[in-house]
Amino acid sequence: MTDLQRRGRDDDVDDLIIGHAHDDTRAQTIAVDAMFDDDRKLRIALDAIVTTTPSVTSICEHSRRATAHRVSGEPRRWHPARRMDHLLTGLRRARWAHLCVINLRFLIGFAFVPAAMKKLLDQPFTDPANTGPFHGFLHAFHATGWFYQLVGALQLAAAVLLFTQRRALLGALLALPILTAIVGLCWSTRVVPTAIVATLMWLGTLGLILWDLDRWRGVVFDTPAPVRSPDSDPALVDLRLWQACGALILALYGGVCLAHGGVYRPRGADLGSPAFYVLPTIAALPVVTWLIERTRRRRAA
Repeated sequence: MTDLQRRGRDDDVDDLIIGHAHDDTRAQTIAVDAMFDDDRKLRIALDAIVTTTPSVTSICEHSRRATAHRVSGEPRRWHPARRMDHLLTGLRRARWAHLCVINLRFLIGFAFVPAAMKKLLDQPFTDPANTGPFHGFLHAFHATGWFYQLVGALQLAAAVLLFTQRRALLGALLALPILTAIVGLCWSTRVVPTAIVATLMWLGTLGLILWDLDRWRGVVFDTPAPVRSPDSDPALVDLRLWQACGALILALYGGVCLAHGGVYRPRGADLGSPAFYVLPTIAALPVVTWLIERTRRRRAA
């Protein structure tokens, strides 16, 4: 074999070795890319796990505390917030509880509307001929001018928010201090019938605020929110239908007030006045809404 042939053969061997080296490098590059791709997928999975870590952590912490109490023999302390959580979790699974909350919002909100409109129209809340500590305060309140109308605007805003259902918590938070002042005034001036009604409204508003405990609990309590299953707060009511019911109630009462030329408050059974039948119609609207919703649910089932 000549030197030229030997040199050519060596070159072929070198090319073959270099080709294998390139193939190995390409294979290693593919392996590294796959490794990084797997690493990226792993990071995504870890991020997904981290996002759910608070719930897992709360479960582990609850189990650790329960085990510690059993080992130490100490009586288990149940935080009031946890008791409320268990109660609300059970109520939120009940359709009747959702219906009660919706209609309670309507009831408290509608009670604010006539009083708010009187203040906005700058009409006295009581007859000027009435005397006594309670009526004297109302006369002085009316004489304050724009402050009287400001309270009326706040009352109307609270009523509208309660009627929207989705923003009812804001309405309840706005109504609570107003009702607190009214309750204090009524009991301090010994107007017992009005004080009882105002107290019931105050308690109902407090119940509406507690219904949405999970939305504000972090402001008051240090305990984490309980771990709930996805079906713990199901859509047991058609909220859009009830929102339409609330809008219709406000529209009917506002229309009768415009037609009446002021705040409409019937004085007895005036069967000859068309406006008299508006309030019974308003009272019947939630019942009609409930019947429509029940019919839809049965058809969907």
